[in-house]
Amino acid sequence: MFGRRIKYHRGQPRGQKIWIVGLVERTTNHIKLFPVDNRDADTLLQIIVENVEPGSTIYTDGWAAYKNVVQHGFEHYAVEHKYAFSRNYVNSVTGQVIKVHTNRIEGAWKHAKSHFRNINGTSINN
Repeated sequence: MFGRRIKYHRGQPRGQKIWIVGLVERTTNHIKLFPVDNRDADTLLQIIVENVEPGSTIYTDGWAAYKNVVQHGFEHYAVEHKYAFSRNYVNSVTGQVIKVHTNRIEGAWKHAKSHFRNINGTSINN
């Protein structure tokens, strides 16, 4: 969520709050950000299907809306942040160990939020 968060219900609930969905390509570090009104499965899957090449590997957190990604022709690995911030999967056929984490997109959020904090007062259209 981009915008002012109120901690412990203190302070004035001012300003616009926007949910942003982000996609990062691991090999090139290209990032795409999409403002969304809600974070349900239909919205997220539509963004993924339109912007990710079929057959690609997708790494996500444990958000329930991502559970049907495999049915759309993607390879999907998830890490539950409630238990750990990275996870190793072992391919049963090849024995290859796949390390799953969401550090790249989390780092992108840090830089994006910092950028938008610096341009405080900019129109929501920009």
